[in-house]
Amino acid sequence: MKELVEEEKAALETTYYDTVNIYRNVKKVEGNITKMKRQKINDKPINCALSYKTSIAPSLDGKTNNLKGVEVLFLSYEIKKGDELEVTTLDGVVHQFIAGLPSYHLSHYEVPLEVRERA
Repeated sequence: MKELVEEEKAALETTYYDTVNIYRNVKKVEGNITKMKRQKINDKPINCALSYKTSIAPSLDGKTNNLKGVEVLFLSYEIKKGDELEVTTLDGVVHQFIAGLPSYHLSHYEVPLEVRERA
C-alpha cells in the first residue's frame, strides 16, 4: 500500500508548477517572556498547485478595495490553519493567502485559501 501511495504522490508532484513559502507564528522565549513571532518555516520554495475554486471579486470594506475569493492549494507539505502563504505561480505572479483547515489525503494535502491582497 505504501508503495502505491508513494507512486501517486510522485505522479501528483509532477503537476505542481507553482511554489509556496510558508510563514507561521511560532513561540519565542526571551528570558522569562514568551512571544509569538512570524517566521518563514521552509528553507526553499515548496512545489505546489494553485487551483481557482471561485473567481476573485473585489469588495469594498469602507477604506480599501480588497480582493476576496476562495482558492485551493495542493501540495505534499503539511500546512496549518492560519499559516500565511506566499504563492508564486508559473508565470511569476505572487499571491498572498491565509490557509484554511487542510484536508489530508494519503498522497497530498488540499488546503482552502483566503485571498489576502488589495486591488
